[in-house]
Amino acid sequence: MPTGNTGFYTDGFDGIVVDDAELLRKLKELERAAGDRPLRNALTAGARVIRDAAKTHVVERTGELKGTIRIRTRSLGRQAMEARIVAGNSRGKGWYAHFVEFGTDPHIVRKSKKGLGRLRHRVHPGAAPQPFLRPAFDEKKDEALRRIHASLNRQFSKIAKG
Repeated sequence: MPTGNTGFYTDGFDGIVVDDAELLRKLKELERAAGDRPLRNALTAGARVIRDAAKTHVVERTGELKGTIRIRTRSLGRQAMEARIVAGNSRGKGWYAHFVEFGTDPHIVRKSKKGLGRLRHRVHPGAAPQPFLRPAFDEKKDEALRRIHASLNRQFSKIAKG
């Protein structure tokens, strides 16, 4: 149910509903003028806060894993976009990030001796989790949202002024 002349009202837990034809028209114009850049920039600004916190939480031995923590943004169709903080890559650097974050159970490591055709087995004791991404998110999510809002406001004000 709309409240006053604001054109915004909450729809239970589903979010905010815009109920103002003029406002919707202006938002559509703004979207055409700006494209997805303002949203991508805002999401990156918010994700930067969490990425930086993750870099402070990660256990450093060689610094390799810390160097692979980065932000990825992508469009999810016409109506959504996401920003992810990822660690590790497929080129060999930090490929073990998930083992650090979640730990490992004890397991058998099988290794063949070169040229002898025999397998050697050894039991790996497992590794305790040393989470760095989840604690960073939990700690900085509110600040990240504030940065996203501030960035959007700043960018849309700049676009609206011409």
